[in-house]
Amino acid sequence: MLSSNRQRKLSERIKIISQYYDLDALLEDKTDNAAVAKYYRASDFFYNLIHSRGGGYMHMGLSDGDRFYKDDLMEQVQFIDGQMEGVKKVLEIGAGKVGNSKYLAR
Repeated sequence: MLSSNRQRKLSERIKIISQYYDLDALLEDKTDNAAVAKYYRASDFFYNLIHSRGGGYMHMGLSDGDRFYKDDLMEQVQFIDGQMEGVKKVLEIGAGKVGNSKYLAR
């Protein structure tokens, strides 16, 4: 259960998002393979130019504070990297543009 403060913040954020997106329509969107492939094709330009600036990431960064910094994109893979001593093979599921795998391979 969310605290009343978190519930309020969540409601405020949903209200902001709903100014730009039809949330009911989004919830009705298909999530089959063809729909996901279409999404990635349509979003590729944004992810490369704006989101990860050519870094090959399609996930959101893990931010500790209220602001997002480009380095936040690396938090997830750096955590994984720290757990991999002696590991020689990795299976990345839902790899998007394989940014994590490329990082770990280095």
